[in-house]
Amino acid sequence: MELSIIKKAPLKSKNHPVRKRFYKHGHFLNKAGKHPLHCIDAIFENFHLDDFREELTLWLRISLSNSEGAYEEATAREDLMDFVNHLHRLIEAWCIIHMITYREIVPPETRELLNIANHPFYLVEAEQRNPDRVIQQFCQTFRHGYVKIELLDMLEAVMTYEGEQLVCKGTLVCFYQHLHCLVRLAYRRHKQIKNT
Repeated sequence: MELSIIKKAPLKSKNHPVRKRFYKHGHFLNKAGKHPLHCIDAIFENFHLDDFREELTLWLRISLSNSEGAYEEATAREDLMDFVNHLHRLIEAWCIIHMITYREIVPPETRELLNIANHPFYLVEAEQRNPDRVIQQFCQTFRHGYVKIELLDMLEAVMTYEGEQLVCKGTLVCFYQHLHCLVRLAYRRHKQIKNT
């Protein structure tokens, strides 16, 4: 069966301005293409490092606790634990890049509060001074296809979880989008660094 699409000319008036169709205005993912650093800014406005650590730790716990899904085998659970540890490190590297990029435009009192909420835990000082090295290490350790599947498996495990742990299911997709975007931008940055 063939669908026919009828295009009508947009009507423009003072009361009915022409709208841009099929576009989500203001969504942080729209910034990832042309202005990836603006996307990073939006990500860390929505989630601080403490938020990422707490939520990702919850996702790990639930993924390991869920009797249904991708983590029934011990090897899958071991891979997941190592992956999440590396993911924490990647998130911290991006947070440091974000803080360096926007340090000049943030008032000192706000900068101090952000430093408290965004204090690195997984990266040693040398890695904090060179967060791009952490991004490269992540991208060299994990194939992009593997990372996408692992994130989806974790999302599914958390969505289907029916245990005692309290899960706010209303933010799951949002958190997944933020993780996925950080990963996608990491592989993009890794490729740029390799080509220089």
